[in-house]
Amino acid sequence: MSNHACVIFDLDGTLADTKQGIVRGFQYAAKEMGFAYLPQYENSIIGPSLIDSFRHLYGLPEKEAREAVRHYRAYYYKQGMFEYSLYNGIEDLIKTLRKEGRTLAVATTKYQKYALLMLENSRLIAYFDCVAGSMEDGSRAGKKELLKVVMEQTAYSAQQCIMIGDKHYDGEGAACYKMDFIWAKYGYGDKEEMREIPITFVAENVKELYRYFALGT
Repeated sequence: MSNHACVIFDLDGTLADTKQGIVRGFQYAAKEMGFAYLPQYENSIIGPSLIDSFRHLYGLPEKEAREAVRHYRAYYYKQGMFEYSLYNGIEDLIKTLRKEGRTLAVATTKYQKYALLMLENSRLIAYFDCVAGSMEDGSRAGKKELLKVVMEQTAYSAQQCIMIGDKHYDGEGAACYKMDFIWAKYGYGDKEEMREIPITFVAENVKELYRYFALGT
């Protein structure tokens, strides 16, 4: 049973299946700029910063990568951010954790304004005490920085918190603070990328999160 006072969720691949909107944003950028969209990277583009994905996965030079990001965001802001679905059971889990008196937070590399709009659209925003996303000036781009923001805003120590996420970036951020980490295996990460990540618990689905927190289903 977890006695953590603060439960921190990643967004993409943990709270919501957002793959459709992200993929379509990359497809739009590729079409606008005339380079080939690469479907083999569909899971890899979820998690890291956009510019890193365009540079390292697509091999675009810095200037072109920034232009691709601009096209992606034009699509994503218009419609991509709303092309998602909450994972089955996640809404009830959040409500139950909140009813228990836990502090809930989101730490996502998605732009904070997008994360807030998505949480408002899904009607989950009222259950979260803190939403930490990346900023348009390039700050708060990594999970380490985002978790620091959550701890500062909630006044909880790393030992009082637990991070739930699907990608190795989530686990690496938690490990920086020796924070417990649950791998949301139902998301977009894979076993190979999690090989060296300290994992407290593996959740194959949302129902197993209920089990970890000793909640009724």
